[in-house]
Amino acid sequence: LVIGTRTLPDLSLGRLRARGHLLEIDADALRFTNNEAAEFFKLRGAELSLEALDRAQDRTEGWVAALWLLSLALQRQGTSSDVVARLSASNKDVADYLTEEVLGQQEAPVREFLLRTSVLRHLSVPACQALLPHVDCAAMLQQLQRNNVFLIPVEDAPDIYRYHSLFAEFLRRVLSRESPDALVRLHLAASGWYESQGRPVPAIDHAIEGGDPPLALDLLRQHAPMLLQQGRMRLLDRWFTAIPAELLKQHPRLQVIAIWARCMCQGPGEAMDWLEYSGCRESSDAEVQAHVRALLPVLFAMRDRYTEAHAAGRESIARLPSGNAFIDSVTMN
Repeated sequence: LVIGTRTLPDLSLGRLRARGHLLEIDADALRFTNNEAAEFFKLRGAELSLEALDRAQDRTEGWVAALWLLSLALQRQGTSSDVVARLSASNKDVADYLTEEVLGQQEAPVREFLLRTSVLRHLSVPACQALLPHVDCAAMLQQLQRNNVFLIPVEDAPDIYRYHSLFAEFLRRVLSRESPDALVRLHLAASGWYESQGRPVPAIDHAIEGGDPPLALDLLRQHAPMLLQQGRMRLLDRWFTAIPAELLKQHPRLQVIAIWARCMCQGPGEAMDWLEYSGCRESSDAEVQAHVRALLPVLFAMRDRYTEAHAAGRESIARLPSGNAFIDSVTMN
C-alpha cells in the first residue's frame, strides 16, 4: 500500500514503524540537494549558473514545488539571474500555490495561528503563547508538524521550529494586507516577550519591525554597549540604519556606537560624514568624547591620512584610561 499525503493518516503508524512494516519518505528526504536541483533544471532545459543555483536553493530550501514553479518562470522569461532574484512569496505562481494548496485548505483557527505567528523567526510554545494567549499553541504546533505545513525543526534546538522562508514571507504579506494593525501589535508583543526572557536581539528586531523606534532606542541604550564590545557590527548597523537619523541624533551615546558600526560595515567615509552630522565632536558628554577620540585615528588611518591618524592617536592615548574597555583596547591597538 502506497500513500501520498500532506498529513499523517491515523493508521497506528507507531505500531507499523516498530515492526519494520513502514517506509517513510518525509519532507526532509524529498528536499532537493544542490546537485539534485542542478540536474532537475538541466532536465527542464534551464541550466543555471552556480551563483543562480545557490540563490535558488537559498530561497526555495530545496522545496520541489517552488523549484518547479521557478523552472516554469525561467521558460517564460529567460534570464535566470533576473528570475531567481525576483523569486519571492509575492511571485504570482508561488503565491497562488501557497494560497490554494496550503492556506486555503486550513480551518479558520489554524489559518489565524499561521498568520499571527508568521512574525516570529523561531516558533516555540512560549513565544507563540505570548502572541495567542487563548490558543493551545503546543497542540497547534504539533498539528502543523503532523500536517507538514512548512514547519521546519530548528537544528540543535529541541521544540523550536521555523516556517519555510517563502511560506513565512507569504504569510506576512497576507497578514499585512488583511490586518496591518495586528501586524504592528504582534511585533510589539513579541518584543515585550523576548525582553522579559532576557533576549535583547530579537526584542530589538521586533521593536523596529513593529515601527516603534523609541522602544528600540530604549532597548539599545541598555544593550548596545555590550553588543559593541562583542563586535556585533552588522547587527548594530542594520538597526541604527533603520532608525530615523533625527531621532537617533537625540541620543549621542548611541550615535557614537552607530558610527563605529557604520565605519566597519559601510566604510570610513560614510562614518566620517555621520560623525560630522551627529554633533558628537562638540558633545559635553565625557563618554561620547572618549569614543570620538578613539574613532578619529581609526577613521583617518582607514582613509590613508596617517599624519592626522598619528596625531589623533597620540592625543587619545594621552587621555587613557577612559573607563571603557572597548575604547581603551581600540586606542591601544
